[in-house]
Parts: sequence; structure tokens; C-alpha cells
Amino acid sequence: MSKVFDPDSTVIKGARGSVRVSEGAASVGEQDDMFALPVGTRIGDFEILKLIGVGGFGIVYLAQDHSLDRNVALKEYMPSSVASRGKGLSVSVRSERHVDIFAAGLRSFINEAHLLAHFDHPSLVKVHRFWETGGTAFMVMPYYEGPTLKDALRHMGSPPS
Repeated sequence: MSKVFDPDSTVIKGARGSVRVSEGAASVGEQDDMFALPVGTRIGDFEILKLIGVGGFGIVYLAQDHSLDRNVALKEYMPSSVASRGKGLSVSVRSERHVDIFAAGLRSFINEAHLLAHFDHPSLVKVHRFWETGGTAFMVMPYYEGPTLKDALRHMGSPPS
């Protein structure tokens, strides 16, 4: 059964509201995908099908857009160095000293999504939609099948010219 994203269960409100510092949060360096939302989670019209990648500031999922019946890349703001996912779908800042860093990163994530949504250039990823909810944010981009840049470079044997 699919889990439904409940924005009220997210406890980080950034600079706009209260903050709960996580207790017993997983430390950085443990299994990266422990911060990811589980397969089957529904966030509005989007259902997470698979984890694509985890970076320092976000998690990218393969998701099904049920309203348009297509696969998309869904990127979530989740800076694992300052925040963690608690029980269920809640996101918590690791320490009170990280609240401002988390909020600044969230603003940057939204600003990047907003900027990219205005461009239509083959060298830039297209952002179809973005939103902020429950103290975190998401952006929806086209999903392109194929090897990642990291995998392609690994198989080249030498750096590209």
C-alpha cells in the first residue's frame, strides 16, 4: 500500500516557524538511502517508483506522474549533513545551530527551481513544477533514461577531450 505524504508530519518550518531538533537521528555516513522516502510514497499526483540518487543537498527519485501518466524525476530538498528524516515522513534539523543553514538552503533550492522553470534551453534541465510543503521542497523534471554522467565517465577510461 502507498504511503501518502503528510505535510503536517514534517516538523521543520525553517525560519518561519517552530523547529524540532531530531533525537537519535542517523549520522552522516550511514546508508545514504535511509534519508529517502520509501518506494510507493505518494506526494500529490506523484508516486515514488525508485531512488535514483542521493547528493549532499537532495534526493532524486524516479516517480510516476499519475495526472499526466508519465515518468518524471522528482528532486527533494534534503541536506543530509544538517537534517534527517525521522519516523514516517518527518524531516528534522539535527541541531538548533543548523536551523539557519537549513532555511537558507531551502530558499536556494526554491530559487534554483524557479529560475530553471523560466528557461527552455537544451543545456539546462527543464523544471516542470516545484513546490514547498511541510518544511521541505520538491521539483519535477523530465526523466531521461540512460547512463548517468558519472557512469559514462567511468566507462570512458580517460577524461573526455
